Amino acid sequence: MQSVNTQNSERFNINIFFLLFSLGNLAPIWILNYFPSVDGPAHVFLSYIWLHHGESAFPLYQDFFERASLNSPNMLIYIILYLLMNVFEPFTSEKILLSLFVVGLPLSVRYLVGSLDRKAEFFALLSFPIVFNYILFFGFYNFLFGTIFYCISIGFWIRHSNEISIKNSFYLFLLVTGSYFTHLSSAIFVVLSLAILIVGEFLVLLFSGEKVIFWKKTTDISKVFAKGGILTVASLPVVFLIASYFLERWI
Repeated sequence: MQSVNTQNSERFNINIFFLLFSLGNLAPIWILNYFPSVDGPAHVFLSYIWLHHGESAFPLYQDFFERASLNSPNMLIYIILYLLMNVFEPFTSEKILLSLFVVGLPLSVRYLVGSLDRKAEFFALLSFPIVFNYILFFGFYNFLFGTIFYCISIGFWIRHSNEISIKNSFYLFLLVTGSYFTHLSSAIFVVLSLAILIVGEFLVLLFSGEKVIFWKKTTDISKVFAKGGILTVASLPVVFLIASYFLERWI
């Protein structure tokens, strides 16, 4: 009973630290009138054009811009900004977008670390100082959201890869596809990392010749092949999206 109370107390303390540090990171975004970044204003402006493209009040937008396919590895932030601008002012929408990243990155790191060891979640606090990084000030928002998808994808796999089901396969498909719409490299890193975990597990089983404990769960060769099949199926739609994306530009 005492151990449970101690764990609950530790989790409460971690939650408090996460709340305070998140508020601290949010403060500079909302105190400033505009967030200083290189590409940020361009993202906002392109989303604004997309929102008002085709309206009679903005005839120049139709003369100089045309709607592109939604199948783009860098589409996520534009979709978010487009939706937000239906309600908020453009640069307020950007602040909300940045807030999602500032809060989401440490939480995704915590999810990943907790997948390995719940007692080690405290180390996820080390992610807070790197939230305001070089890439953020350059305005590469899609790439940064890709890091969130990466952490969640790997954490999800570690937690649920031994629980083979249609539901978990569908969640994996959503995570891989979501990573594609943040940045092409994010999707590639997610799939490669998961493939490396599967191959590593297979090699351990192959040379041990018996069941082993992997990520704290007993597994065997047949289950490893099943995991490989699930990853393949979950990744196939992204392969088709990538092929379609490049074919649209080459043809």
